[in-house]
Amino acid sequence: MDSSEEIEIPIEAFQEYITTALKFAPLNLSDKSKLILFLVMTTVYNIFIDNLDSLVNNVVDQIYSKYGEYLSANKSDSLKKMLKIKLQGQMNVLFDQFENFMITNVFNIDDNAVLPEDMPQTTYSKKKHEWIKTNIKKHEEQIFLLKSAEERADEELSSIKILQNDLNVATSEVENAVKRLFGDTTIRDVCDFVENLKKSRRRSDSP
Repeated sequence: MDSSEEIEIPIEAFQEYITTALKFAPLNLSDKSKLILFLVMTTVYNIFIDNLDSLVNNVVDQIYSKYGEYLSANKSDSLKKMLKIKLQGQMNVLFDQFENFMITNVFNIDDNAVLPEDMPQTTYSKKKHEWIKTNIKKHEEQIFLLKSAEERADEELSSIKILQNDLNVATSEVENAVKRLFGDTTIRDVCDFVENLKKSRRRSDSP
């Protein structure tokens, strides 16, 4: 970006605090939908212009009727235009001053004014700030430990799933081996047979 390039800053951002308080930017006087004051000033300005036009016409017409022999019609019209331009220019200056007065004195808040939502900031203290930082750090550590525990639990669960899968594979292989050796006999049947055989031997070995 060219360093010489101008960057436009929105009026709302430039007047952020007063805009928050009034719900509109006082300098944004061209926005008729947001600022009723602009409509009022425009109406008053138009009334002044209309009255100024009538006033100048009446004054020059009276001068022309009284001194018509010394003042031609063209000069009379030129005088009207000149007076209107001069007076309208002065009136524009006055309205600019009035607008500036409204912005700097009416639509203005003291530098020490505090909006309700900013009141908590007035109770700021270094001790409280340190307490908040300590608590934030404590909670961050707790969150870290919880995340670590969660990751460890996920790892253990993954290991259990792998073991379960291996056990299922081993069980299937044993069942297939039993079927090959004993036909349709199940592992449970073989276990029961072995257990009964042990019991029989214990009975035969007893005196």
